Amino acid sequence: MPGEPIGLEPAYLQDVIAPSMLVHGFDYGDPDPEQPGAFGYAYNFLDYLFEEDGAQVAARHYLDEPGRVLVRGRVDVGSPLVERVLVFLAMRYDEVAFLGAEGYRPWDEALRTRIVRLAEAHMRATATS
Repeated sequence: MPGEPIGLEPAYLQDVIAPSMLVHGFDYGDPDPEQPGAFGYAYNFLDYLFEEDGAQVAARHYLDEPGRVLVRGRVDVGSPLVERVLVFLAMRYDEVAFLGAEGYRPWDEALRTRIVRLAEAHMRATATS
C-alpha cells in the first residue's frame, strides 16, 4: 500500500529513551564566487532533542565526524534524564563531548565507564534473540 514503510521495524523499542525530535540538517555559507558550488563551510549533521517533564537535552552529530556526538548546552550529568540520554548516545557513538568554558571537551573516563556499563546492562536486559 502506498505511503507505508516496507520492512521497517518501529524505532527505539529497545532504547532507554527516545528522542522527541531528530533533524537531519545541512548548513552552508560563504560561497566562493570564483568556484561555483564551493562554500567556505558546509555542515551536515543530525540534531537530537530529548524532552521529559519540561527538561530538554540536545545533542548534535556531524556526519563527517564518525563516532562522535556533541551534547549541546550545559547539562547536569547526575540527572536521570541526562543519564538516559548519555546511555542512548553511548549505544551509537564512541565519543561524547560536552560544552565547557574552553569549548567542547570529551567526557571524562569515570563518566564514560559508568555510562558504558549502564548501556551494556540495558542492552543485555533488552536484547532479542
